[in-house]
Amino acid sequence: KRSQNMKFSIRHLFRTALAGTAASFIHLYQHEAHTIWIVISSLFVIQVPEVKSRIEIIEIAIDRIIATGIGVSLGLIGYGLIYYNVKDGNVEIAGIIIFIIFMITDFFQQITKSLTIINITAALIMLLSIQSNAAFDHALSRSLDIIYGAIIGLSCIILIPPHKKVT
Repeated sequence: KRSQNMKFSIRHLFRTALAGTAASFIHLYQHEAHTIWIVISSLFVIQVPEVKSRIEIIEIAIDRIIATGIGVSLGLIGYGLIYYNVKDGNVEIAGIIIFIIFMITDFFQQITKSLTIINITAALIMLLSIQSNAAFDHALSRSLDIIYGAIIGLSCIILIPPHKKVT
């Protein structure tokens, strides 16, 4: 038996399926591991309550793009600090730098609206870049993937708009 508070939306179902499928085709066509973030971004943008207006959904997408920019910047700063300060097995300093970066990302997350992706983006850029020594490649691909995903999500919202709540 379904709860009275749960609502099922055919529009939301089709929007989510369309966004996920379109983004997945791009991911599969590109054959690049990082493009999975196109799929994730499109699904984040799509997963909003049915009562949200198009303007509010666009604001959410823009917030995610801004959050990605902040996260990428902080991840690059963290990577740079680790790269230039950790030498000769002095890994303790890396822990301190990572701790401080996560404090800063959480500060931004707490003072802003809908910017929950900052921590994840900073971690990905900082830690993947340390492993592969390709910070700017990771930063660029992560940023573009989020923008592409947001565009796909917004396009699906325009094609299948939210249901207007009757009052």
